[in-house]
Amino acid sequence: MLQTKPEHMALENTKRMARLRDAKTRTMGLDIDSLDAMVKENETKKRAVKEAEMAEARRMQELQAVLLEAEASIFEQQSAQNQEMAQSWRAQAAQREEMKRREKKGRPAAIVPEETGKSGCQNFDGEDSAFEQRRRLQAQQFRQWAQAQIVEKQGKKDAEKDEDYKTAQYLKEVENACTLMEGEHLDNQARARQEMVMYNRMLAEEKRRKEQESRNADQKANFEEIQKALDDPYLNTELAAQSSSMPGRARKDNFKGMGPEAVREMSEENRRLTEEKAAARKKEKEDDLADAANMRNISDQLNMQQYELEERKQQEVQKQKAFLESQKQELSIKNAQGREAAKGVVGKEFFGAFGSSNR
Repeated sequence: MLQTKPEHMALENTKRMARLRDAKTRTMGLDIDSLDAMVKENETKKRAVKEAEMAEARRMQELQAVLLEAEASIFEQQSAQNQEMAQSWRAQAAQREEMKRREKKGRPAAIVPEETGKSGCQNFDGEDSAFEQRRRLQAQQFRQWAQAQIVEKQGKKDAEKDEDYKTAQYLKEVENACTLMEGEHLDNQARARQEMVMYNRMLAEEKRRKEQESRNADQKANFEEIQKALDDPYLNTELAAQSSSMPGRARKDNFKGMGPEAVREMSEENRRLTEEKAAARKKEKEDDLADAANMRNISDQLNMQQYELEERKQQEVQKQKAFLESQKQELSIKNAQGREAAKGVVGKEFFGAFGSSNR
C-alpha cells in the first residue's frame, strides 16, 4: 500500500522518537543512520566521479594515439609525394638538356659571305661589306666614351665629396675655435671678477686696519693724557693722611687749586685735541669718499670692458655667420656647377671621330 508524503514523514518521526527514547541507541542531537547514509552516498559519488575521470583520461589517451598515427601517415604520404615530384623535376631537366644538345648538334655551320659565290646571295655589287665592322667599331667607341663619362662623373663626384668633407672639417674647426674663444672669454670674465673681489677685500682690509690704528692711537692718546694728568704734580694735591683727622682728606693749606695759566693751557689742549679729532674725522670721510669714487671708477671701467668684450664677441659672431653663409652659398654654386658638368653632352666632336659610310 502506497504512503503519502505526510504519512511517510509521520512514520519517520515516530521511528526517530522511538530511537531517541531508547537509552542504548540514543545520541543527543545526531541521527547516526542518516549520517552513515550521507557518508555512503558521498563515497559513492566520489567513486563515480573518479571512474568517470579515469574513463575520460583513457579516452583522451586513445584519441592522442590515433592522432599521432594519422599525423605519421600524413607525413609519410607527403614525403613520398615530395620524392616523386623531385624525380619528375630531375627527369624534366634531363629531357631539356637532351633537347638542347640535339638542337645544337643539328644546327648548320655559320655562313661566311666571303667564301660563298653569287648563287649564295651573300655578296652583291656596290654593297658596303664593311658596314657591320664599322658599326661594331662605332658601338665600341660609344661604349668607351660612355665608360670615360662614367669615370669622369665618378671623379667629379668624389672630388665634390672630398671638397664637402674639407668644408665640413673647416666649419667644424671654426666652430671649435669659436667655442674655445667663448670659453677663454668666460674664463677671463671669471678671472676679472675674482681679481675685483680680491681687490675689494684688500681695500676693505686696509680700511679696517686704518680704522683700528686710528682707534688705537686715540685710545693711547687718551691714556697718556689721563696718565699725564695723574702724574702732574701741579694738578695733584699731596695727601697727608697722618696729620688729618679723616683718611684721604687733604689739608686746606696744601690744596693748590688751578690757576688761570693752567686753565688756559688745559683749554688750549682740549681745543687742540678737538681740532685733531675733527681733522681725523674729516680725513677719514675724505678717504671714504675717495675709496667710493675709486670703486665707482673701477666698476665703470669693468662695465666698459665687459661692454667692449660683448661688442667684440657679437662682431666676431656676426663675422663668422657671414663667412659661413658665404661658404654655404659658394658650396651650393659649386655643387650646381658640378651637377651641370656631370650631365655630359654628345656633340660634334664625338660624332666627328667616327668613320663615314661608302653607300
